[in-house]
Amino acid sequence: MRLVLFLAGCLILAFLVLANPEEADLYLLFWYGRFPMNEIVLGSALGGAVLALLIRSHIASLAKKRQAANRRSEERVSLARKHL
Repeated sequence: MRLVLFLAGCLILAFLVLANPEEADLYLLFWYGRFPMNEIVLGSALGGAVLALLIRSHIASLAKKRQAANRRSEERVSLARKHL
């Protein structure tokens, strides 16, 4: 299922890139430039993918730390019960 969604996204991205060869103005805070629309679409897609990967890896790291903390607290509770 993931592969089908990925391929559908790639197909839509390819359509957007091929369908928009004209130039457009791009304004970013204090900077602006004139670029072909297909470069803007590709840059946006790549930037979004990198941002999504960074956020996903950060969330996975937080989950792993939380699981380790839960395991340590469970071990402490079981040791405390053994000594009682």
